[in-house]
Amino acid sequence: MSIKSNFSVPILAALLLAVATPNSANAACQVVNGTQDGGNKQRAVEKSRATLEDAIAAMKKRPGWANASVAPVKVRAIPLWKMVRTSVPKDAYLRPDVVSSRAYTVCWEGVYSPAVCSSGAKLCQR
Repeated sequence: MSIKSNFSVPILAALLLAVATPNSANAACQVVNGTQDGGNKQRAVEKSRATLEDAIAAMKKRPGWANASVAPVKVRAIPLWKMVRTSVPKDAYLRPDVVSSRAYTVCWEGVYSPAVCSSGAKLCQR
């Protein structure tokens, strides 16, 4: 039995600021992530990328990050309902991944939503 939801899960704009490999000796990089659900994969991609863009904008307001470059980076799937699902089973992924010049998005079948996506980007100081 499939449970479908007509509500939007609160934004899980996890600013996962995991330090990535610097581009040069003086450059620092950060990975940011946005996770959202949707009634279908396309809508979940759109919402997770909007959440990611919010995270990028917030990061660029920090001192030294205003001119940071943005590149797509694959991030791990982040379940929205961690009390129900702590990880995403391999057979739940909705292939193919969606990649643009700014974001790498992975999607899967959600517990309460038809689709959930996590979008990731790496910002590097210039």
